[in-house]
Amino acid sequence: MAPERSVTLTISADDFVDAMKLHLLSRFKRPWFVAIAALSSIPLYVLVSDLLKSPVFEWWDHSALLLFVALLAAPFFLYFIGTPLSARSTYKRQKSLHQPLTLQWSEDGLTATGQTGHWTIAWSEYHRFLGGPKTLLFYQSPNLFQILPTRALSQEQLDDLKHFAARISP
Repeated sequence: MAPERSVTLTISADDFVDAMKLHLLSRFKRPWFVAIAALSSIPLYVLVSDLLKSPVFEWWDHSALLLFVALLAAPFFLYFIGTPLSARSTYKRQKSLHQPLTLQWSEDGLTATGQTGHWTIAWSEYHRFLGGPKTLLFYQSPNLFQILPTRALSQEQLDDLKHFAARISP
């Protein structure tokens, strides 16, 4: 017997933070980001360390290393501090996230019904699907996605929804 293919939920601030962190993490894992970060960090370190070794900056002996460490720490800062602060601020201002939403899925696609409207998006129209332990993201474009917190789903519903999401070509 198939599980119920409908769930009603309200996105919480924590759900929105989890979604934004998952989105950011997916950006950090992209090959181009890793390549650019790796290739730019070495010349940047050499350039800054040479610049700071000049007599004008002698008192800044270890500042190049500190700058290099700061650049390496930036993604961690964004993930653990910047993104949660920004997401909570956005959540507070985006009132449509505070309203109940009913999501249904079928062979045809994902349907959302709420106070602001009703729409169905076919699985083939999604750009990409990303599933994390707390959140599922259904991308309509590289930066526009629907959020579904896994806390709202039973394990059977989660498995069923992931089965349909497998149709989304990356």
